[in-house]
Amino acid sequence: MKEKKFVKNNHRPLHIYDWRFYFVSARTFEAKKYFKNDYYKKYFIKKFSKISKKLNIKIYSFVLLENHYHAIIEVPIENKSNDKFVLSEFFRRLHSQTGSFLNSQEKVLGRKVWYQYWDYCIRNKKDFWIHFNYILQNPLKHKLVKNLECCFDYRYSTNTTWKKRLGKEGLSESLNRYPIRSFVPDGLE
Repeated sequence: MKEKKFVKNNHRPLHIYDWRFYFVSARTFEAKKYFKNDYYKKYFIKKFSKISKKLNIKIYSFVLLENHYHAIIEVPIENKSNDKFVLSEFFRRLHSQTGSFLNSQEKVLGRKVWYQYWDYCIRNKKDFWIHFNYILQNPLKHKLVKNLECCFDYRYSTNTTWKKRLGKEGLSESLNRYPIRSFVPDGLE
């Protein structure tokens, strides 16, 4: 990751920064597992990538599970797209298009697919890598893989890309250097 300087902009709310990474998450309505099959997951990832490119949002890391996703994205400094905030426009497009697709595939009209989304402005390098590691380990947390090393190969994430770039050793170093506080796989708490 290229080192960039975080600059607070005093003319906006305190959580908005000029150059900004966001950790974003969204889950399905009532946590239903709409993304159980490969076809739906592949469609989601295709839309996620396409909409990001259209809005000039750079994806650094993401993971898609059966009922939610997490990502680290970089939002462009120019904060508006057709007078709408880029981040809210991104979610509006992604959720409406993927929700409509699922409903058409399952022949259900008007079903609510997405519940809501959350965004968090990443503050510094350490914060970035902690959130990166959270995304990296999420398949294990939700028992979709059997161990941490299997997370590196989880298909519906950028983990495989990062494994190619950093190797297993680099990912392991990141996990050791920037550990997630209180990470415990679901059901093992």
